[in-house]
Amino acid sequence: MIKNKGFTLVEALVYMAMMAFILGGLYTMIIYYRNVASTEQARVRLMQESRFVLSNLSEELKDAGAVLTLLNTGGFLKTTPYFNGIFPLNNTNFADGIIIAKGEPNAVTSLTSNFNPSSSTQLSVKTTYRKDITGNIYAWSVGDKGLVITQNGYYVFYVTGVNANSLSIRASAVYYSGLLNTTNYKDNLIQPATQDGDNIVYPSGTPVIKLYSFSIYLVQQVYDREKKRNVRKLIRITDTKGQADALNNQTVVKGVEAENIWDIQIVYTIIPDLNDLTTEVDYCAKDSNKWTNPFENPCSNNNNCETFIDSIRQKQLKEVTIRVVMLTDDYSGKGNITNKIPIIGDENQYTLTGTYKARILTISVDPRNFNIIL
Repeated sequence: MIKNKGFTLVEALVYMAMMAFILGGLYTMIIYYRNVASTEQARVRLMQESRFVLSNLSEELKDAGAVLTLLNTGGFLKTTPYFNGIFPLNNTNFADGIIIAKGEPNAVTSLTSNFNPSSSTQLSVKTTYRKDITGNIYAWSVGDKGLVITQNGYYVFYVTGVNANSLSIRASAVYYSGLLNTTNYKDNLIQPATQDGDNIVYPSGTPVIKLYSFSIYLVQQVYDREKKRNVRKLIRITDTKGQADALNNQTVVKGVEAENIWDIQIVYTIIPDLNDLTTEVDYCAKDSNKWTNPFENPCSNNNNCETFIDSIRQKQLKEVTIRVVMLTDDYSGKGNITNKIPIIGDENQYTLTGTYKARILTISVDPRNFNIIL
């Protein structure tokens, strides 16, 4: 008599339990390694973004003010220019911003008649030819950005046409002094400005400079549903197209330069007397090692302190120190972990719910074109 072989109910239940245990373990391992891989990708991306902050932004700061600082002095402008290549956008309880620009020495010219940007799209200039080449070779071309600058303000324009003694420009400005009024940032006009850069009549003889670069760095905050927390991104704006709300307007020419940034604190070291280095003052600083001078941080109640910005306009800037807090999501097992974000500037202590880690970067830059008395 042949017996039928098979599984009993108990054996089947045991086998099913064992398979469920094995599959559950495999699933747990898959989820774990997926989260680990995601964390590593986030860390790699953080390092890549860190390199940007260390290289691109620092390089722009090193060259900030080229031509603007050296040529717009003494006999050329007859007065201190309103903008010398660096304009701080200091904030309390939010990341700092900055406006940076540098010029092209072979395209420097000047107005031959008054220019009113609010009613004109033509600049009459002394010449549009290159200064470093014999012969009539244009230094300007369509698509270039240029700067008209006075003691009372400045206007950044976009070139649409070039002739020997004139530049046709777009009706809307790339940017002008006093324009910015966006989330967490405002370009407050300071003395000696009396009106925004769009309403100034720039007189004959005013310098006109082709810009190699023009950038506005701001931090934008949005809520990330996947991460279930606020995230911040470093935004570089190269053309506001005349829009005051630069962060929230879709026509503005901008790009995300670095994600996962939570705070940027920019400290400006000023030496009012270049012959006496003991006069060093650190503006917009908040650091236990920086609070030794009673004149430090005079901008705590004024985002654009007049004395502070005048020091930059008068070429007394010695060093720019950038402190950055960068966040990366981190897999830390089960449950939620509450992490604190370190304070690096004038922002209050933040606590965000989620799994992430913070990394602090510090960059010190000596602008090449400042600290020169002509």
